[in-house]
Amino acid sequence: MENTVFKNDIIGITQYYRVIDRNSKTIKLENTRDKTISSVSTEDIDISHNVASVSNFHEVIKVSKSGLLDLMTNAGPLPFSVEFTKQDGTKRTLRGTFLGLEPHFGRSIVNDLDIGETRQVDNRTIESLIINKIKYEV
Repeated sequence: MENTVFKNDIIGITQYYRVIDRNSKTIKLENTRDKTISSVSTEDIDISHNVASVSNFHEVIKVSKSGLLDLMTNAGPLPFSVEFTKQDGTKRTLRGTFLGLEPHFGRSIVNDLDIGETRQVDNRTIESLIINKIKYEV
């Protein structure tokens, strides 16, 4: 593999974690990629503005379905929670990251962070999206 990182480069590394336990002093985390376990001080997490939760929100905003899709497709590496209806009519909440659009059937391709696999979301059935501590609803 060719070396693509050099001295004085600025790089970004994004990791996703599942919170598996929390007490007043520490948060126990599981890496969603390699399943390694680590702990971090609650003080470090709670004061950080760089932590993006896919479950917690402090505001609800009504948007159009196309506005909701724009938010999801422009999420970049930010994790989100999207609620939609599956083909069999059941509601589904997927916690993941946006990978791309499937142009022929109107679906979004996402990385499901809970299972570590690629999934498709039917854009026509999206009902809500939680991203950046805001819940967007149709």
